[in-house]
Amino acid sequence: MSDYPIYTYKELLDEKFPFKIEIRTPQNMNRFQHAHEHLQLCYMMSGSCLHWAAGRQYVLTKGDLFSIPPFQEHRLEPRDSMDFEMIQVDFMPHAINESFQDLAQMQTFVDFAYIRPLISEADLLPKMSFPPPTQSVVENLLNVILSEWEEQEEGYRLAIKAELLKLLVITGRQYKRYSQTQSQHERNRVAHHREAFYEAISYMETHYNEELHLEEVSAKALMAPSYFSNMLKLVRGKSYIELLSAIRIQASMELLGGTDLNVTEIATRVGYNHISHFNRTFKKHAGVTPGDYRRHQGGPLIDIGSHALDLTLRMMNNYAPKCVLGKAYHKLSRKENAANIWGPWDPKKFTVEDSAFGFITMQNGATVILESSWALNSLDTLEAKTTLCGTEGGADMRDGLRINSEKLGRMNTTTIDLSAGGVAFFEGSAESSSDMEARLWLECILHNTEPLVKPEQAFVVTQILEAIYESSKTGKAIYFE
Repeated sequence: MSDYPIYTYKELLDEKFPFKIEIRTPQNMNRFQHAHEHLQLCYMMSGSCLHWAAGRQYVLTKGDLFSIPPFQEHRLEPRDSMDFEMIQVDFMPHAINESFQDLAQMQTFVDFAYIRPLISEADLLPKMSFPPPTQSVVENLLNVILSEWEEQEEGYRLAIKAELLKLLVITGRQYKRYSQTQSQHERNRVAHHREAFYEAISYMETHYNEELHLEEVSAKALMAPSYFSNMLKLVRGKSYIELLSAIRIQASMELLGGTDLNVTEIATRVGYNHISHFNRTFKKHAGVTPGDYRRHQGGPLIDIGSHALDLTLRMMNNYAPKCVLGKAYHKLSRKENAANIWGPWDPKKFTVEDSAFGFITMQNGATVILESSWALNSLDTLEAKTTLCGTEGGADMRDGLRINSEKLGRMNTTTIDLSAGGVAFFEGSAESSSDMEARLWLECILHNTEPLVKPEQAFVVTQILEAIYESSKTGKAIYFE
């Protein structure tokens, strides 16, 4: 237990908008040692005072900006009865941006506000002095923020966020210039602490299957446990427990989608000793149980194959499957830096199949070959298309709608133009297929009309897709009763 109070941000700031700005003088300065969960920036408008931080004393004068990171003990003290005016800004990063990313991406500001104050060496001062031109800009910004905070007119929060972001950007840029004038030793120390923090994150990402403890990992980051967790919240948007859980659940999703290991084995492999804990955590992150995720997870078969199968069965007017044999592949998705018209993917996040194929036999003896892929070495790039081959003729969608048959002893191909036009007296615009689909759906809801695609037909499509996945997992054909 510490011998000074540590305040949560909810004790001092508004939970909905965790921000506060106020003017400190010798009459209202905080002379008692304390710490807080939020970040505090203080700028000296005039005069001078003493600041105690992490057991060291620093002299502050006009133009100085100093940072008090979360959980660092500190206090103010007068200096030889000198007067001073200091503007104190208290805020949580999510007051600026809910995802924390705007602040975390400004590495120079993070170095100044979060990394540098951790280094307890006499020659590394946890403050920065602005040159006179920058002082004027900063003081104008702070006065605008003060005015918005005091008047609180409509939109004041947005105005404060905008001005505060400007302040942070200026601080980061000025610190970059300032650091270039400092010794190589100081720059190395800051870089060493920054690298230690990111190496600790990498350690979590590669040792998640082990029994990790916050104290152990934070020591690798050269930070106190609470400070390390707070830094993770800033940079990754998650606390230590939240980030470790996310890493483990992501790894379990890959195993669920790419292996035949049972759920208990997977839980153990990703660092969970109790299956009940794993199941609860997985459902919290994924919204479904591990078993349901494995049954319903899918990639191109669900995304593209469902449309192609739906179209084919409708054109066949056949919704009575007998058996399904299928195979899903996780091959190309495992490759690093794969050539792709959308840019390379991250194999760690490509957790579904890259291609899937099904051979479906219908009750009347007809067969359907279903092919779908997101990544496949093929020049055939038709999407959600179908080809029909019957005894009286065939049809495909390679160039509009083509119907091929035998006619007068010769092979005959007829291409049907389905586009609008050809009627001279037609006025207005043709209805697009998507608009027509939306209109028919709304009519079913509003006027109780008969839907073109019946629920039982859609159910058959879903059954066949699930059967392809099940067949791929078991290596056996799936039969329908």
